[in-house]
Amino acid sequence: MRAIVLAILVAGCVGVAGGQANVRLALLAEHPREFQGQVVRTCGWARNAFEDHSISVAQSPFREGGGHNPGLAVTWSSDARRTEPNAPEWRCITGRVTPLCGHEPGPDELCLSNASPYRWKIVETPP
Repeated sequence: MRAIVLAILVAGCVGVAGGQANVRLALLAEHPREFQGQVVRTCGWARNAFEDHSISVAQSPFREGGGHNPGLAVTWSSDARRTEPNAPEWRCITGRVTPLCGHEPGPDELCLSNASPYRWKIVETPP
């Protein structure tokens, strides 16, 4: 039953334009497994600074009290514009959704490849 409800939710929140699905970042961050391997377009507060490559639903990557805001790690294309370390900018990205470690990590597994608090990433595809 949960799968049916999720499928309806995803279908209702996804539009298609230019061959890519447009997905709200909050939905993508909440259910990345549903989009694994797909090329999607989403928008949010982007960071492309030293050891901070992410996109999140809020300007601050942290909620009040220290929890992380929903988002994804990002592998930006080589020509992606850099941001200042603490100055995210509103940006859209089109890319493929994959687990951060190359596989879906377990609840206690930490991917040491970067400092991201997220377990999933979007790999930007060139326009």
